[in-house]
Amino acid sequence: MNEVGAGGRAAVVSGVDVDAVAATVRSCHFVSDLAAGGPGSPATYLPGRRLSGIAVDEARVRIQVRSCWAAPAHLVVAEIEAAVRPLVGDRMIELTIADIEDPPRGWPSSEGEQSPTQTLPPSSSTVPDPRDPAAVAPRVGPPTAS
Repeated sequence: MNEVGAGGRAAVVSGVDVDAVAATVRSCHFVSDLAAGGPGSPATYLPGRRLSGIAVDEARVRIQVRSCWAAPAHLVVAEIEAAVRPLVGDRMIELTIADIEDPPRGWPSSEGEQSPTQTLPPSSSTVPDPRDPAAVAPRVGPPTAS
C-alpha cells in the first residue's frame, strides 16, 4: 500500500504525510509491516483506500506494527520513534506492537524439534519449588511501633 493519494498528491492528514510515515515505518529494520487490527485499531481512511496501522490527529500519531521475530521491543520502539519524529513534529507517538513475525524456518518449535532448553542437563539449582509450602516466604505484616 505505498500508493500516493488521489490525483498523485501526497495523502496529508492534519499536516502529516501519512504515506511518508507508512513508508518510513516499513523501512525500519525491526518492522515486518504495519499491522491491521480490529475495531479501535489505528487506520487512516483516504479516498478509495484505507491505510491500516497509522492514525493521525492534531495531538498524536498512532502506529501499530508487526515486529520482526526476536526483535527486542525497546529497540523496535526506539527505531520507529527516531525514524518518524521528523515527519510528525512534536505530536505524541503512540506505538503498539500488535503482532510478531513467525520465527524463521528451522527455528525450534512445537513441530517435534527440540528447543535449546530441552537439551540442557537438569539443573542443580537451589531455587525453591514454589509449590512447596516450606519454600513460601513468611507473611510480613506492617512495621510495629518501637
